[in-house]
Amino acid sequence: MEAFRRRVTRFYLYQACSAFALWIPFWAIWIRGHVASDFEFTLVDVAFWAGLLLFQLPGGVIADRYGRKWSIVAWEGLRCAWILGYGLGTGFWGYVVANVVWSLGAAFSIGTSAYLYEVLLEAGHESEFPRYIGRNTMIQLAMNAAGAFVGGLVVSLTGSIQHTLLIGAAINLGAVTVAASFVEPKVERATEPTWAQQLRQGLRIVRRREGIALLIGIEVFLGVSLYAMAIFRPIYLQFLGLSDLEIATWISGFLFVAAIVSAFAGRISAYLGEFGTLALLVALGTGPFLGLWFLGRPPAAV
Repeated sequence: MEAFRRRVTRFYLYQACSAFALWIPFWAIWIRGHVASDFEFTLVDVAFWAGLLLFQLPGGVIADRYGRKWSIVAWEGLRCAWILGYGLGTGFWGYVVANVVWSLGAAFSIGTSAYLYEVLLEAGHESEFPRYIGRNTMIQLAMNAAGAFVGGLVVSLTGSIQHTLLIGAAINLGAVTVAASFVEPKVERATEPTWAQQLRQGLRIVRRREGIALLIGIEVFLGVSLYAMAIFRPIYLQFLGLSDLEIATWISGFLFVAAIVSAFAGRISAYLGEFGTLALLVALGTGPFLGLWFLGRPPAAV
């Protein structure tokens, strides 16, 4: 039991290191300032989503065959390269390459929650996964909030957004180090004899299980719409006249509230059910952004 607790605590430490990202409020502002138009800015992001679509299933196959630990190490290592690529990039194609690297790493990130589940499964506590993953989400969001605020302080002191990216890449090496110290869970995984067969099996599961396909569809719908709003949020706040520190403080506060709410998310979801939870997600995702839009309207139009 003591070994189990140590492994879970180490996993939480890893998530804290990974989530302490100084660059969260500023990466979109940084890239937009180095490309020619909003269209190029969105094309840079298209490279990430196209790459993720291409690498997602192969990444899952590799994680199944070679273990969750090394998929997490690969994710965080590629994430360091991506953040550094953003920091050193100066134009459209440099950011496209960085985003392709990011998408490859993100394909391996599926191993993070799977690792926690398998640690619980090995210890016979898999039924408690929702409680542990809820605590993990709270840690992630709280550290995101802390990192965003510290990033604002760094920019206000140095006058350079680039420093948040360069320092952030160095900090993320801590996540790589902690992940490399993980012990691979000793659980059985269903694998096919060849990579091609395992890829086909994954596609068959999605096609045959309507619940999985529906969940993927909802994730895509909500994810794309919320992400499209979120990616322009810092740029929009800058347009409204907020300083770099104010932008960081605003985003930090948003993430901190999300961290608090995540502590109760499991109980809220259990009470509302699947449909109610999805409806709440849509409402909570739409309302605040409509409020931001209202704040940005010219006085004559209000």
